[in-house]
Amino acid sequence: MAIQCFWLGHLWSKSYFELALQALEQFDPEKNRLDAHAIQEVFKHLHEAEAVDETRLATLEWNFLPLLDKYSGGTRPQTLYRHLAEQPEFFCEVIQAIYRSKKEVAEDEAGEQSEDQQEVDKTKASMARNAYQLLMDWNYPPGSERGDGFNGDKLKAWVASVKESCMASGHWEVASHQIGEALYYAPKDDNELWIDPVCELLDSKEDAEFRRGLRIRIFNSRGVHGFSGGKAEIELAEQWERIASLAEGKGYARLGSTLRD
Repeated sequence: MAIQCFWLGHLWSKSYFELALQALEQFDPEKNRLDAHAIQEVFKHLHEAEAVDETRLATLEWNFLPLLDKYSGGTRPQTLYRHLAEQPEFFCEVIQAIYRSKKEVAEDEAGEQSEDQQEVDKTKASMARNAYQLLMDWNYPPGSERGDGFNGDKLKAWVASVKESCMASGHWEVASHQIGEALYYAPKDDNELWIDPVCELLDSKEDAEFRRGLRIRIFNSRGVHGFSGGKAEIELAEQWERIASLAEGKGYARLGSTLRD
């Protein structure tokens, strides 16, 4: 009931932000009716507020993540998106929650699991589902700055930190693929080609997974379209052919080849 009151816009004032955080923190789905719309509206107000504790807000976004996906009417886990882009250690934790390390040796488990082990596995599965959803919907690439800016040096430093950590843990292949997907949302120039710091990464000789991830996100970005008799497909192919030529003209041959695939 408290959460349903908070989503009413005219009730909001500075003093309500703390109360709203507390209401979400104390929410028990086993005791309270889950009103998805009301919860989404509360998050919307919190995202628009200034001086809200981001650590607490990020924790709450994680707890309510299934309600904050791209189908939730525009309410997204913005704080978690920023943390992924600004905190390489958090990105690595999310990657490790989903994917097994390449260095990990699979062990066959004999016999039935204990109840304690089953509970641990359920917790891990829940974390993995949240982490997977977060990465699949992530549209705030590393290097992004609040206020719509972008910093190429921060992008390179972030990637270097992630690479060092994930190479050590055995997760770099999947991490670099996911980075490539996120870089689809990086800024582009007037010709629709990504800005140079982004192109330099995407053209990397040793990290081809950047380009594979980018290609997947390009393919998925088109979504579902009505029948056009092939016209839409031809126009799309021509668009990417033009961008590929621009990339090659600037010396990004590997990126250009990927954009033509």
